[in-house]
This record gives sequence, structure tokens and C-alpha cells, in this order.
Amino acid sequence: MSNKRKRHVLSMEQKIEILAKLDKGETSVSLARIYNIGKATVTDIKNNRHAIMDFASKMNSDYGIKRKKVMRITKYHDLDKAMEMWFIQKRSLNEPISGPYLKKLLR
Repeated sequence: MSNKRKRHVLSMEQKIEILAKLDKGETSVSLARIYNIGKATVTDIKNNRHAIMDFASKMNSDYGIKRKKVMRITKYHDLDKAMEMWFIQKRSLNEPISGPYLKKLLR
């Protein structure tokens, strides 16, 4: 039997917490124990600080930061934004949006 540790993927929120704790002076070893990750992972997070913070600042909500684990933007980012804007406009006019309604629009 192998004693290989189970892979543990951190959310963006946890990575930001680690960066904040590093700024307060906590050691990489203690953070690795707390989050059940390797010391090298903590070092990687520290070295990727700017990319992590930039990505987190571009996210729309705290909900996304809590759930998102990979710094990857969707392939259809512009389309997603356009659909979100359309949806908000329709809802502000109190227009119902349903599956059948959307199918009718796409025909």
C-alpha cells in the first residue's frame, strides 16, 4: 500500500486566505498543515500571488471566489457577458424568461 497523500484542491478563497496569513507572518509549514497541502504548494501560491489576486479581482462575486478552484476564464466570456446583460434587461422589464421562451427565440 502506498502512503500517497490524497490530492487536495484549494478554492480561490482559500488561496487568498493563505496569502493573507503569509502576510501576517505565518510560516509555510504551519499553513501546509492547516490546509492539508504540501509546503511546495504554499510556495507556489506565494509565487503566483499577483496572478491569483488579479484573477480574484476580476471575478463578479464572492460566490465565484468560494467555488472557483482554477484560474481559467471561459472560452465564451464575451457571449456569457452579453447573455447576462440581456437576462438582466429582460428581468428588469418583468418579462418572463423560461425554457420554451428561449427555444422560441432561437428558432
